[in-house]
Amino acid sequence: ATVDGPSGPVLSVGVQKLLDGAPVGQTYCDPAVTNSTGVPGRIQAFGSDARADNNLSLVSSQLPPGSFGLLLASRTEASTPLPAPSVGILCIGGTIGRYLGPGEVRPSTPDGRIVLRADLGAIPEGGAFVSGTAGETWHFQTWYRDVVGGAQTPNATDGARVLLR
Repeated sequence: ATVDGPSGPVLSVGVQKLLDGAPVGQTYCDPAVTNSTGVPGRIQAFGSDARADNNLSLVSSQLPPGSFGLLLASRTEASTPLPAPSVGILCIGGTIGRYLGPGEVRPSTPDGRIVLRADLGAIPEGGAFVSGTAGETWHFQTWYRDVVGGAQTPNATDGARVLLR
């Protein structure tokens, strides 16, 4: 099955249904810097923005196939250029959490996607985990590895902002 997002199909889910619901939140810091595929990486949130549902999936797309991605979370929005040799903009700031659990850092699929079901009861923040609360806005972004002209050139997607209710 394919889920349709605002700019077309965003995920083939196969047997296991990974996403429930339509896109939630807003994209910001858009467009991101173009990667080696010729397009910018994107991130969108799907499912529900209701904290009680605990049903939020983060879908990174338009990534180079097989590139490793690290999803990031923060309560703070920012716009900071990544240091060289990276390209792109860090769209989150403040205390940044990294999804580093088993299976959370993974390569993108052949069609350039990474999907992560976010546990809203354990959002990484700095070196700890916090429970999201209704009324909080969380920002998400994916940092990923890319190779441009034979050189490692890390990049980042745009940002996704989700107000929990």
